[in-house]
Amino acid sequence: MRVGLLFVALMLLTSVAMAQTHDHAAPVVKHVDGREHPEQIPDEVAYFNYFMGRSVSADVALPAEEQRHIENGIRMLQLETKDELQFRLAMTEFRSKFGHFNAVYTAKAEKGRATVFDFWYGPGGIAQIVAETRARLTKGLSKNGQGSFELEVLRMRHNTTCDGCGGAK
Repeated sequence: MRVGLLFVALMLLTSVAMAQTHDHAAPVVKHVDGREHPEQIPDEVAYFNYFMGRSVSADVALPAEEQRHIENGIRMLQLETKDELQFRLAMTEFRSKFGHFNAVYTAKAEKGRATVFDFWYGPGGIAQIVAETRARLTKGLSKNGQGSFELEVLRMRHNTTCDGCGGAK
């Protein structure tokens, strides 16, 4: 009888220990203020915010004030004509890819088949769209154009806050 009780106690302790080693804590969700810690704003968040602020869906007519805001943001880059055309094409492609992805993601999420992680890091998600857009700009812009663009993204980091940064990956 003692051997049986010891065996049961040992099995219980083993299962508790195993459960503790396999217990995955929820990711730490933190708030990052880019004014204080711009280096902690993930690239995909900084570039996504930047691209969203410099692009428009082809099927949306913006109010004049919003259109001026986007135009001013592009003019701040002080790009040469060729670079400006490349930049505008990249922004158009970005917004088109985002619109398509967002529609598909939203339909899945409404059915409970997609998560926030999928939105950012799933196949065809925001991180992939941002990486493709950055690659296009790196390939298509002159060195001066790339420098202007990267400097503006750096400035954007200082004006970005991110809730949930650090817990997604």
